[in-house]
Amino acid sequence: MRKATLGVITLLLIAFISGCISQTQTVTITETKTHTEYTPITPSTTTTTSTTSTSSPIETSSTMALEEDLIKADCQNEHWRDDYEKAMICGVQEGFNSLFLPEDLGIYTTDELKVPLEFAQYLGNNIYLDVQKENQSMIGGKYFDIKTPFELAVEKNGTYADFAILGAYVFLKRGLDTYIVYAETEKGFGLWPAFRIKENYYDRIFVVYWPYLIPMTLGGAIELLDFAGDPVTKVKIYHLWLDDNHHVKAKLIATEEPGPIIPTYMMPASNDYFDDQGWVKLNLTKKLPQLIQEDNPNCKYVKSSDDIYYRNLKEYEINVPLLLYFYSRPYQDRWVESLAKATYELLKQQGFDPQKCKKFTILDVIPSPYVEGGVYIRIYAEIS
Repeated sequence: MRKATLGVITLLLIAFISGCISQTQTVTITETKTHTEYTPITPSTTTTTSTTSTSSPIETSSTMALEEDLIKADCQNEHWRDDYEKAMICGVQEGFNSLFLPEDLGIYTTDELKVPLEFAQYLGNNIYLDVQKENQSMIGGKYFDIKTPFELAVEKNGTYADFAILGAYVFLKRGLDTYIVYAETEKGFGLWPAFRIKENYYDRIFVVYWPYLIPMTLGGAIELLDFAGDPVTKVKIYHLWLDDNHHVKAKLIATEEPGPIIPTYMMPASNDYFDDQGWVKLNLTKKLPQLIQEDNPNCKYVKSSDDIYYRNLKEYEINVPLLLYFYSRPYQDRWVESLAKATYELLKQQGFDPQKCKKFTILDVIPSPYVEGGVYIRIYAEIS
């Protein structure tokens, strides 16, 4: 019997950084061997392993899809609601057949990066996970009574299958390279709405993972579940598009098992951070001073510890948990904002008083050697 879901596992993880990453509160879960009890809470506004990537042969052109390879679905029959593959066709098509628009969710942009970001914010701030139905799906081995995009928007609660159908509709409507990812773990399974960013040497599939308000890479989502003790054993990647008559088409294009050799589009988020950590530090040297100087404009950031009077020097070591799994290059600026907010809160918990600060500098911004998936920040401050 499957007892856990993608939601049940990860909602346990982020008590502190939920306010920084997702700006939502979480669902409190109590697990036993036989059942799961939950209390819904209203949403409010290291070490690394060597990973080798391979080229990404995923086709994204609908002209390459043979008719016999397409997912078939009879949308006149309501049985599609009990089959997530058929729901990719029928459920998403229902969005196009109705007068329901992304604008009804507050998504007005057409920018390929901002659309998923606004969708993630809508989902995390307005939609609730139906934990009981999600767990019933795990027990039964499949999702059932999957909702249309309009139904989810009206009822404001659903399963990860419902979230995926709504997200795929929004992404297709806005012209994104659209996917749905099915993830099977040791304890459960789930669906994510997904999109792909491919430019120059960068190729990643991103997912929107309720309740987080920043899209994350597929590799990062896999790392997060592995950290949670529910490793992903298999992912199925479905590509969705519209044909010339605006009919939704879908095809299973890849089945992958996480391991030492993976496609580029599944690269772990922690690997991406290693490539970009110099830029991350530079970005943090701009955003953290802005936060501190809102409380004390006289606390100046300096580039070198040589500019800090050693007799009044105090060292702070900060470990922000789990943030590495949420890192991505396209959303680096938003990610660093989260890092800066978390760092400042932890600084104050360690006794840092911005009113007594004269100067400070950031020495290190690296993967934490103390907290798995965390970011370690070392700061020198001159305190009066």
